[in-house]
Formats: sequence, C-alpha cells, structure tokens
Amino acid sequence: MKNKMKFFTLLISIIFLLFSFLTYKMLSFDYVKLKKELSILKIETKKISNKNKLEIGEIFISKKILSNRNKDSFTLKKYYLPFNHYYANGLKSIGYIQLLEDKIIFTNAIGEFYYFYNKELDSKKINLINIPNNIKDLITDDLFYSTKATYSITDLEIFNGKLFVSYNRLVKHGCYNTSILVSDLNLDKLIFKNFFTYDECVDKYVEKEYLSHLDGGRMQVYKNNLLFTIGDYQKRNLGQDSDSLFGKVILINLEDKSYEIFSKGHRNPQGLLYLKDEDIVLETEHGPEGGDEINKLVRKQNYGWPISSYGDLTPTNYLETGRNDPKPFKSHVDHGFIEPIKYFLPSIGISQIIKVPKKFNNKENNIYVASMGRKKSKPYVYKAIFDYKFNENYTKILDEDEIVIGERIRDLIYLNSKNLVVMVLENSPSIAILKKN
Repeated sequence: MKNKMKFFTLLISIIFLLFSFLTYKMLSFDYVKLKKELSILKIETKKISNKNKLEIGEIFISKKILSNRNKDSFTLKKYYLPFNHYYANGLKSIGYIQLLEDKIIFTNAIGEFYYFYNKELDSKKINLINIPNNIKDLITDDLFYSTKATYSITDLEIFNGKLFVSYNRLVKHGCYNTSILVSDLNLDKLIFKNFFTYDECVDKYVEKEYLSHLDGGRMQVYKNNLLFTIGDYQKRNLGQDSDSLFGKVILINLEDKSYEIFSKGHRNPQGLLYLKDEDIVLETEHGPEGGDEINKLVRKQNYGWPISSYGDLTPTNYLETGRNDPKPFKSHVDHGFIEPIKYFLPSIGISQIIKVPKKFNNKENNIYVASMGRKKSKPYVYKAIFDYKFNENYTKILDEDEIVIGERIRDLIYLNSKNLVVMVLENSPSIAILKKN
C-alpha cells in the first residue's frame, strides 16, 4: 500500500511539474512578436502567390524595418524574379549578382544570365535583359538543369573585362568537383570556356554521406589573382589533405592558371571578402550541426576542419552510415589551428560577406554577413543580415546587430552609386534592396 501511495505521489508530482513548465512556456513566449511576423509573412506570401498579376522585375514589397538591437531604420524593397523558390527548385541556389559599372549582372542556378541598370532601383520595376550564352554547350550534365539535384552555378566574379563563373562540374559518372568557366564580358553574347578544372572529384556513389551542397565556389579577386573556395562535399578527411583541393581556399594565377593552397581545414566556405586597403581576407563557412564561422584568413594557415569545430557531426555519421568519424574538438588553438573570429550555435546558414562604408551606416569597419537560416527557424532570429562593427585589424567584433529580412539571402553586394545593399532572396524569389533611412 505504501509503495502504491509513493508511486501515485511521484506521478502527481511529475504531472504538476510538467503542467507548470508548459504554463511557464506559454506565458513567457512572445506571441505578440510571433503573430506580427506571421502576419507580415502572410501578406507577402499572398502577393507572391498571385504571380499572374506580377511582371518580371516588378516591385511587390516596400516596407520599413528596424534592426533588432539598435533599432536602426531601413527600407526593404523586393523585385519579383520569375523562378521557382528555393525549395521547389530542388534546393538549388536562386542566383548570384555582380556589379558591372552602371549595371548589375545576375545569373540563376542553371546559367541563364541577365543584366539591369542600377538607376532602375529607384523605380517600381527593373528591366531584366537576357544575355545569350553557350553554357549548355559546356555543361551537359542533365542533373545540372534538373530540380532533382542541387548542382548549379555557385558564384560570379568580374575582373579586367572577364566574367568568371564557378559551378558543380561532372568529371565522370557520379563524380563531381567545383570548377570555373570564363567569358569575355560581351553583353550581346557570353562565350564561355574552361578556366580552372582538375581531375580530382568526389564520387556520390562511393561516399556514404556525400553532400553536393558542401561545394564552396566563392571567388574573390586578390592582388591580380583569384581566390577560390572549394568545399569538401562531406568527404571530411580532405580538408587536412595537402594533396587535395577539397576543403581549401586556393589562389589561382590569372595569367598561367597555376595555383597554390592559400588556406586549408575548411568545410564549406560560402563567403569571401578581400579588403584591399587593409590587405585582409575574411571568409565565412558552414559548420556541421552548429559551428558556422567567420574567419580572418592568413596565407598557409590551417582552420581546423574536421579535427576542430564548434559544431557537432550529425547522427547520420554514426547511426545510418556507420562512418563513425571522430567527434571534432571544440578548441582550435589547442590543436595548432586558427580560431574563428566568431562562431554560431546554432548555425545561421551563413552565406556571403561584404563591407559597407561609413556613409551607409555611419560605422567604421562595418561588415555585413548574410544568412540563409533553416527551414524551421524563427523568422526574427535567422534569415537576417548580421551587422558587425570590427576593430581596426578585424580580429574582434566590437558591436553587433541583426537586420531581419525574413528570407534566405543567397548573395549581396554594396552599390556605392545608390548607397544601398542589393540582395538575391530565395523564398520569394526576388532581387531586393536595403536602404538606410
């Protein structure tokens, strides 16, 4: 009898504690804020879904937004793009942008190129002008054009009258790497040819956790050479293999195409920025389960992956594939690696990184980092621009803020002539601008 009484007393206590916890969560949760966000998203979704009334390049959203911490005021405008959104597009990127004098070049995931004039960003519509090209003659992989695979264009870069395009290259059956094409910048027609290719590839039929999303592909001009990031495609050991190009940032000579490993120990570098005046390279990369990073790159240095990471390996590594790769150490410096300037737990789906000048935001050493969030992430935390003020040598963040955009931000550039930030958003999808009020 006493045992039964103890059991019922324990059961009632557990129920009481559970009820108390749920009550606390309900009372403490910011429903007002969530309701407001959901209301905004509902209005935007309704406008986007009525696509038969939207023309290509037409503005469909214009609103004031405030940053989370400092309450800085911005105007956010979105111009409609006639493509499937990210999830309906087979998880391919929506596209990338690059500045060309008074124009902006845009490409979608499968190499359809357009341009529009910067001055149109003051109007209610941007006129996207198609640029014919020969991409399909060079990229013949059916999966590149299919919504059943993620293979796609991975970045654009412009230098000395040339347009460089990185992409997922099929080397042989089922085996891919990240390579580069180049064309003279002729807006009447782009004629691409191979610029940087190599035989090494990762075979999706061999690797147990193969993931083509981990491809890198960012390019940045650096002292008349080209910095180029290559992810590890989930073949983790390659990041520390000096005989492999995977998991590296490499430096390519633009004249003779010779190259060297600039830095190693990377997982999936998604953002790259060269600060010419300071001679500093900043990089962003995806961690595994958490551990997205912002790094200051130093030539010939090692950034630790997969030996060190503030993220964890997914359960798939242990439960489904049986790979059983070692869990990464948290500290980098204790194991001879360079520590990130900042890491994120949980991950933010980090993407491109740019510098915005003082005239835009009245801040010195102001860096914007874009994020793509996660499908189930809170709209007021992820899918934002992370606004950082750095110290003079970019080793420490002095102030930070978040500008919630509410969509996956794949790419962004600063447009000096208009003093605004131009973005590629993937949920609408759209070209968007952010202007400081």
